[in-house]
Amino acid sequence: LMNFNEIFLFKLKLDLGLMEIKAIQDWADDKILNDHNDQIALNICYSKNDSEILNYINHLIITSEEKNQDQLKSVVALFILKEYFQNYLPKILDNQLDIHISKLRYLAFIADNLKEQKNEASLESYLIAYYDEITLAIEGNIGMMSPQIVYNQLYQYIDDWIEENNDENR
Repeated sequence: LMNFNEIFLFKLKLDLGLMEIKAIQDWADDKILNDHNDQIALNICYSKNDSEILNYINHLIITSEEKNQDQLKSVVALFILKEYFQNYLPKILDNQLDIHISKLRYLAFIADNLKEQKNEASLESYLIAYYDEITLAIEGNIGMMSPQIVYNQLYQYIDDWIEENNDENR
C-alpha cells in the first residue's frame, strides 16, 4: 500500500512540473504487476484522464488519516527542495530566476514547518529578501553588488539551509 509520503511526493512534483502524470501511470502499472489488489494503483490505472488522477491524488491527501501530516509534508518538501537545488537550480544566474524563486518559495513554505524555533526568519523570507536584492541589482541601483554576487550568496544560503535542516531530520 502506498504511504502518505509517496502520495505527497507525487503531488509536490506534479505541482512543480518535476514529474508528469505519465510517470504516475507507469508507477501504477508496475505496482499492479506486483500486487493486483493495490486499490490506489487500480484507481490510477482506471482513471479516464490526467485531471481525474490529479483529483484522486489530492483526494488521498485530504482524506488521509495519517498522523503528523505537517511533519511528513515538511520532510517530503525538504527532500524535493534538496533535489531541486541539486538538479535544477543553476549556479549561474539565468533568466529563469522568477520561476526558480517561485518553486523554491512553494517548497520553503511547506518545509519551514520543520523549524522548531519559530522566532528565527523562515527560508521563505530569506528567498524574498534575496530576490528583491537581486532584482534591485539587475535594475542597476547604485551601491548594489552585481546580481551574480547576490545570487551566489542566495545559492550558498540555500545550500547551508538544506544541510542544516537535513542534519536535524536524520
